[in-house]
Amino acid sequence: MELAVVALGAVVVVGAIVGLRWHPFVALILAAGIVAACCDGAGLMVDQPRAFSRVATAFGESCRKIGLLIAFASIIGGALTASRAAERIVHALLVPFRREAAPRALVIAGFVLGIPVFFDTVFLLLIPIARGLYRQTRKHYVLVLMSIVVGGTMAHSLVPPTPGPLSVAATLGVDFRATLVAGLLIGGLAAFVGYLFAAWIDRYWPIELDPTELAAADSDSDQATRHTDEPLGAKQQAVPPVVDEQPVNPLSRPNT
Repeated sequence: MELAVVALGAVVVVGAIVGLRWHPFVALILAAGIVAACCDGAGLMVDQPRAFSRVATAFGESCRKIGLLIAFASIIGGALTASRAAERIVHALLVPFRREAAPRALVIAGFVLGIPVFFDTVFLLLIPIARGLYRQTRKHYVLVLMSIVVGGTMAHSLVPPTPGPLSVAATLGVDFRATLVAGLLIGGLAAFVGYLFAAWIDRYWPIELDPTELAAADSDSDQATRHTDEPLGAKQQAVPPVVDEQPVNPLSRPNT
C-alpha cells in the first residue's frame, strides 16, 4: 500500500511537470496532497481538507527548519551567476587541464558549482563549454555532456545547502557539518564512478551531431560567450562564497 501511494505521487509529479507543463512547485504540492489524502499514519483514507492541512503544516515545519538557509543559498547562487563569478571558477578549473582532460575538469566544475547553485543553472552555464569542446575535437560529446551531469547532480543531491540533503538531515536529526562532510565524500566518489561510466558509454555508444545541430550549437555557444571580452574578476573573490563553512548548525532545533 505504501509503495503504491509513493508511486502514485511520483506519477502525478512527472505527469504534471512533463505532460501538463505545470510549475514544479505546484506539481509537488498537488502530489503531496494526493499522497496525504490516500493514507494517514494508520494507512486509512482521509478527507481532502485534512490532507492539505497536513501538507501545509509539514511545509511550514520544513520552512522553519531549513527555509532561511535555502533562501540565502539561492541568493548566493544567483549572485555567483549574475556576477559571472561562476564562470570565473569554471575557467580557473579548466586552465590546469589539457584538452584531453577537460571532461574531468567539467566533473569538478559541475560538482563545485552544484553546491551553491541549482543544477539547472549549472547545466546551462557549462553546456556551451561542452559544445565548444566538441566543435574543436568532433568527438567525446557524450563524455563531456555526462561529465557535467554527474558532477552537478551528485553535488545537488548529496551536498547541503541544496534543499534535498538539508531536508533529509533535518528529518533524521543529523548535524549539518556531518551531512556536509558525508555528502562531499559520497558525492565525490559517486561522481568519480559516474565519470567512469560516462567514459565507457562514450567509448561504445558515441554520438555525433549532424550539421544542423552543430550550427545550433555554434549559435548557442556564441550567444552564451558574447561577454567574454569583459573581465571575469579574480578567482580569489569568486571561490569564498562556495567554500565558506556555516558558522552555526542551521539544523539545530530551538529550545522551546
